[in-house]
Amino acid sequence: MKKLTKTILILITIFIVSTVAGGLLFVSSDDFSEYTSGNLKIIELNDTKTHNLNEINLINIDSVSTDIELIKTNNSEASFELIGYYPKKLYSGPLTLRFEEIKGVINVQIIYPLTKLTLGMTQHQIDLKVYLPEDYLGDLELSTISGEVFVNDFVLEKIQIKAVSGDIFLKRVNLGDLKIRTVSGDLSLIETNVNEIQTTSGNIFLEEILIDRNLYIHTISGDTEIKYANNSSFFVEYNSISGDLEKDFEHKIGKGDYKVLVKTTSGDFEISKH
Repeated sequence: MKKLTKTILILITIFIVSTVAGGLLFVSSDDFSEYTSGNLKIIELNDTKTHNLNEINLINIDSVSTDIELIKTNNSEASFELIGYYPKKLYSGPLTLRFEEIKGVINVQIIYPLTKLTLGMTQHQIDLKVYLPEDYLGDLELSTISGEVFVNDFVLEKIQIKAVSGDIFLKRVNLGDLKIRTVSGDLSLIETNVNEIQTTSGNIFLEEILIDRNLYIHTISGDTEIKYANNSSFFVEYNSISGDLEKDFEHKIGKGDYKVLVKTTSGDFEISKH
């Protein structure tokens, strides 16, 4: 009996040691799990919040060092999914998704505990995926620092995007009103109408844009390229301290119903047909 007990204890010890060496996974919360990779403990995120959008007029999302992706869904509720991984030593505690509704406004914020100054802990990936019903008619505001923004195939009434040191990608987004402000980040819009763009240090690329409204672009240090679509109607006004203008027309396109105003301190501007 003693020999059997000793054998069982040895087998349990071997199992524990081998499991730790290969990576021990244990659930520490409904929103995240923890495992080891070599000598490094990794936090794996899976934090999801859902909400009915009845009587919701605005969704406000605020993040730091997190990519934001807007995804169309057939569901009646909105879903906010914080996923990814990071070394446990990188923060003083787990990242969490704060979610609140106040008078028709949904505020979504990623809470980052105090960052620790550690070497060799930079490998991490944290994404926020926002699933919005395709019939959502409210407004949307996105603010991010050092994170990218992706929006594809959407119809929204109004969207405002603010990004610091992060790129923005929008494709086939039909909007009533779109305003974008970036600092040190590139902007790419494909088949997407826009009203206003302001950037400090970043390039702007607009492809197959139907210019059917006034467009205002203000850059300090960045080039701007526009590929306008058929049926556009506009004229160009360009003001620059140090930059060149290149266009494939003389005075206007179509009847010249709308103005494309580009102001830049140091940046070239090129506009041509797609």
